[in-house]
Amino acid sequence: MLKRFAAILLFSMVPVVAFAGGFEFPDNGTTALGRAGAFTAKADDPSAIYYNPAGLAKLRGWKIMLDSNLTFKRVSFTRAPENGITYPAVKNKLTPFPGPMFVVSTNFGLKNWTFALGLYGPSAVGKVEYPDDPGLKYPAVAPQKFELLSMDTMMAFYTLAAAWKPTDTFSFGISLQWADMWYSRFSLWVNTFTSAHTTNTGTWPDPNYDAVAHIDMRDHFAFTMLFGLMFRPNPALEIGISARPIPVRFHAAGTFNVTYPTKYLHDLEASGGISLVKNRVTMDLELPIYVRMGARYIYRKHKHEVFDIEFDTVYENWSTTKAFNLDMDAELEMNGAKYPLKSMSIPKDYKNTWSFRLGGDYNVVRDKLWLRAGTFFETGATPRDTTFLDFMSFNRVGVSAGLTWRVWAFDIKLAYEHIFQPTRNIGINETKIHEIMPISPCSAPYTCDDCHPKGEPPGPAVGGGEYKTSFDIVSAGINFNFDRL
Repeated sequence: MLKRFAAILLFSMVPVVAFAGGFEFPDNGTTALGRAGAFTAKADDPSAIYYNPAGLAKLRGWKIMLDSNLTFKRVSFTRAPENGITYPAVKNKLTPFPGPMFVVSTNFGLKNWTFALGLYGPSAVGKVEYPDDPGLKYPAVAPQKFELLSMDTMMAFYTLAAAWKPTDTFSFGISLQWADMWYSRFSLWVNTFTSAHTTNTGTWPDPNYDAVAHIDMRDHFAFTMLFGLMFRPNPALEIGISARPIPVRFHAAGTFNVTYPTKYLHDLEASGGISLVKNRVTMDLELPIYVRMGARYIYRKHKHEVFDIEFDTVYENWSTTKAFNLDMDAELEMNGAKYPLKSMSIPKDYKNTWSFRLGGDYNVVRDKLWLRAGTFFETGATPRDTTFLDFMSFNRVGVSAGLTWRVWAFDIKLAYEHIFQPTRNIGINETKIHEIMPISPCSAPYTCDDCHPKGEPPGPAVGGGEYKTSFDIVSAGINFNFDRL
């Protein structure tokens, strides 16, 4: 009977696919979100498979957890004026991005062991879309078009976890994870001008050669794991540590296609004068190692936990990401000549990040109603000169609140978090983001004779401007506890 029940539960995970991609922010799970991600030392629900697998040892009996975040990412970009041209602000389409987490846990009646199966995605926004032409008519430049038009990524972590509690004061856990990039799609403008180019604005590439590149890639297997431990030196103090010691390395492969919105290239395509002969593309993407450390103080009255307060620090090794490099095995035929498409590189130079999280719970109605709140500060991964309209990880502050209401065998949970990021104003001479010219003779590292000046990409700088960002996250979840039946 148990085997059949477990099989049904595992199968039911399939439609609960996690959407995510890009930079993570605090954090997954409704309970932890209400505490601003300060959950490494507490980790007393099935989301422990993500925060600290050692926390699973606290769970007895069968439990099912289904949580889901809905994230609203707000972005406003005003491109820096140049050559007497000013640009309107462009905003992303504000649509909720779902981030479900589904976990089943049980101890199978064992005293010192607990096991779990789970599915979730990174705490991030994997889908953004910007209008192509906000009130401007071609060939006037839509403010963001050479940065990003759209991005859509679906990613999931399938997780098998176990925790062992050899003593009442110590537990150890591990989560084995299969990371699946279902797909990663994005589109941006490029220029198919074939001549060399300088930073002199009078010789910018001919806008008649502007085109839209569409990339579609996937990688269905990458492996990683999480380790965790918990230690309770006395009834009022609990310490938790967890880590992802192996980075998640994707080698995504797919196709590169082009559409031609300009009249010149559109007419050329209609007459058969331009076409892609080959269109394969690959890209390496890495989600880094990290370490979480937390300590919480617990106030008890007659052995009943009345409230707790926890402080966590999280370190993430994002500095391994220097650039997003698209390696092309593609060739464009235009006006009878064939041009191999060179690799496209978007500089990143990400920084390692630290976050500091403070949160806690208060049991307002004994064993019935819990209120919680938290706040965090996190350093940004994105340097000023590589600010780009994809993930935009700036220094940020978050505030959150939530509750749990227990009804029979159910724990009903709600949470809300707002994340503030400061406005960035990037000067046109400060940015490293340039228009992409994949068939220019000037290619990375831009030191050949066709590059003027040497060391500079061929396209003009397009990353200057004002970037305004914020996030709102609402979360709801439910736990079903078979041990209360």
